[in-house]
Amino acid sequence: MSRKLQYFGFSLMTCAAFVYMCAIFVDKRVFPERTYNLTVTAVPGRITVSESNYKSESHTTARQTYRPGTSILNKDENEYSNHGENDSFATDTKEETLCNSTILKPNLDMFNRSKSVEKRHIAFLKVHKAASTTLQTMFYRFGFERNLSFVLPIKSNYISKSVNVHEDLVSPLHGDHYDIICNHGIFSHFIYSSLMPNDTIYLAVVRNPMDQFISAVKYYTEVYKFQYLVNIPGNRINNLINFPNKYDELLSYTRNSMSRDFGFQKHHVFNMQEAECYLMELDKVFDFVLIAEHFDESLILMRRRLNWSLKDILYISKNVRGQDEVISKPLKAKLYERNKLDYMVYDFFYRKFQIILKEFKEDVMAEMVYFKQVLSTVQSWCVDDMVGNLVIKSSVWNDEFIINMRDCKLMMKGELKFIKLLKNGITEL
Repeated sequence: MSRKLQYFGFSLMTCAAFVYMCAIFVDKRVFPERTYNLTVTAVPGRITVSESNYKSESHTTARQTYRPGTSILNKDENEYSNHGENDSFATDTKEETLCNSTILKPNLDMFNRSKSVEKRHIAFLKVHKAASTTLQTMFYRFGFERNLSFVLPIKSNYISKSVNVHEDLVSPLHGDHYDIICNHGIFSHFIYSSLMPNDTIYLAVVRNPMDQFISAVKYYTEVYKFQYLVNIPGNRINNLINFPNKYDELLSYTRNSMSRDFGFQKHHVFNMQEAECYLMELDKVFDFVLIAEHFDESLILMRRRLNWSLKDILYISKNVRGQDEVISKPLKAKLYERNKLDYMVYDFFYRKFQIILKEFKEDVMAEMVYFKQVLSTVQSWCVDDMVGNLVIKSSVWNDEFIINMRDCKLMMKGELKFIKLLKNGITEL
C-alpha cells in the first residue's frame, strides 16, 4: 500500500512540474511581456485613466521623448522623491481617480531654521518675467563657488522649448550627474527628473499675472522686438487684451506665459477641469514656489528649505524695468479671462505661500528686516565702493562673512556671460 502511495505522489509531482514548465513556455513565447500606457483624461468632476495599445517588450528610457498624456497622478506619495522613475503608468489595471483641488498641506518642518547640510541638488523653473533671472544668478553663483555641475544647453540658453524633448546638453562636469538646472525651459517632470538626482529640490517663481503681462509686452517689444508685438497698431497692451485671438496665440510670451513655462498645453485653455488636475500634479512635484511680490520673504523661506547661508541669497536685481502702465477695471476683467491659466497658477501658489508664511510670519519678518539691512549695505558697497573687503558681522541669523570684489562681480554678471563661464569650466574670474 505504501509503495502505491509513493508512486502516486511521485506521479503527482511530475505532473505539477510539467504544468509549471508549460506555463512558463506559454507566457514567454506566446504572450510577450506587455506594458500598457495609461492616459489621464478629464471629465467634469473627475479624471479617468484609460489604457491604450500596448507595446511588446518595450520600456521607455529616461532620455527618450516624452509622450504627452502620461501622468504622475495616483503614485504613492513616497515615489515623488524618486525623480528618476518614468512618469508613465505601467499596469494592467484600469483606474479612476477624483481630481482633488485641495492644496496639499506643506511640510512646515522643512522651513524651520536648521544647521543641517546645505542642499545642492536643485531644479529651478525659470519663469519668464518673474524675477527669475535674479534667482538664476543666485543659483549660478552658489554652484560656481562649489564647482557644481549645471544642466546647460550646447546652443542658446534654453534647456527645452517643448514638453517633449530637451535640447542637446553639455556633459556633466563630473561625468556622472548634474547638480543644478536653472535655465529657461518648458517644464516636464519626465525630462527634469531624467536629468537630476533623486533628492533634487524643485523650485519655481510666479508673479502677479497683470504685472507679468505688462512687463513681458514691454520687454519683448523694446528689447527683443518680437515681430508679432511690433506689428500691433495703436495701444499695444489694450489691443492685446481686447483682441487676444487676433494678435496672440493661446500660449505665448504674452499670453498665459507662466502656465506655458509650467508645461500647460493649449487644450488646457478649453478644459479648466483638466488644467486644474495638471496643477495638482505640479503641486506634488514642486517643493516651494516663490512669489515675486514677496521676493525677500520668499528668499528667506527658500534659504531655510535649502539650508543655505544668508550670504548665499544676497543679490543685485537683473532685468528690472519700470511699471507705469495703468489698466482700467474693464480691461482687468478681460485680461483675467484672456490669461486665465496664469491667474489659476498664480492664485494657487500664492495661497500655498501664505500658508507657509503664516506659520513663521513673526520669525520671517524679523529676519527680513535684518536681511534688507545687510542687502542694502552689500549692494551699495558693490556698486559704489568695492575697495578691500566688506565684513558682515555675525547675528542670530548668520555667522560672520566677508564680501569681496569677486562676490560683487558674480552677483552682477549677466546670464549669457555666466553661461559661457560655466560651459568653459572656468573656476576663477
